[in-house]
Amino acid sequence: MGRIVILVFCALAAAVDAQVTQPNPVKSQELSASAQGGPVDAEAKLLLPDTAAPVRGVIAVLGWGAGTWLYDDPAWRQLANDLQCGLLKLILYTKDGPEDPLSLPVAEQPARNAALGGAEALLKVLNEFARQSGRPELQNAKLLFWGHSAAGSFGTTFAAIHPARTVAFVRYHSHLRGLPVELATIARIPALIMAGERDTAAGIEDSETLWKSGRMLAAPWTFAIEPGATHGSSEELKKANDLALPWIRGVITQRLTTSTAALRPIEDASGWLASRTSVMPAGSFHGPKAEASWLPDEASARGWRVVTGTRAQ
Repeated sequence: MGRIVILVFCALAAAVDAQVTQPNPVKSQELSASAQGGPVDAEAKLLLPDTAAPVRGVIAVLGWGAGTWLYDDPAWRQLANDLQCGLLKLILYTKDGPEDPLSLPVAEQPARNAALGGAEALLKVLNEFARQSGRPELQNAKLLFWGHSAAGSFGTTFAAIHPARTVAFVRYHSHLRGLPVELATIARIPALIMAGERDTAAGIEDSETLWKSGRMLAAPWTFAIEPGATHGSSEELKKANDLALPWIRGVITQRLTTSTAALRPIEDASGWLASRTSVMPAGSFHGPKAEASWLPDEASARGWRVVTGTRAQ
């Protein structure tokens, strides 16, 4: 029976208030739940933040490959708490499935294809946590996905099913392996696509081709090649945080207001554009926009420079 781990990390929609807040007596709380979506079973734990403020969104980090490290990463936990978010670890597995889930055809791998039942199980788990915690906003929380390798496609396939609930998706060192992409549906959803220069498993070409296809439709998508990075290592993952964390914070701030509000659309003009020769606010960018990466704000633009090693101004 193949087991698939998904980490889900809940994030606030609004920017962090710069004003000093009073200490809150509410302490962190960890809950457990399980659910089933078709042939896919889910077991989950949710770490709630140490505040009673509403949880307004969910960042789902698939714990496949390098994703298994993120739940315990102090930087991610700090970001979650700073944003008054919960951190949820979700384990998915298929009944009577093979020991190696990658031995299945690509479209039948739950880590890649949310339509197999993983999407349904995830939403059921959120409903159960809403009941247990008394936080009804979790039932309809919007989601931002992070996935490594095979699991990079979970976010894109979930977005195709539930675009109105998908804040964004991050593909880290991933390859489609021929899995169809509903580009017309997901092109309005922000995406961060990261590739390792020395990744012999996923390579660069597939990620770059996907990114280019989105940018041709003016999709708010970011592409970053990490110099010297292999398919997956804990140290390289931590370095990627320099871009991933501010990018996530910026996108959530722009896309979300409250848990019940519709997601705000994103346009190139709302952020920055980055190429090999220039990184600047979109309104000041004069190069071909289809060949430049979109970034939500200046902080993520700085992170893009750091992670890619680009000296462009």
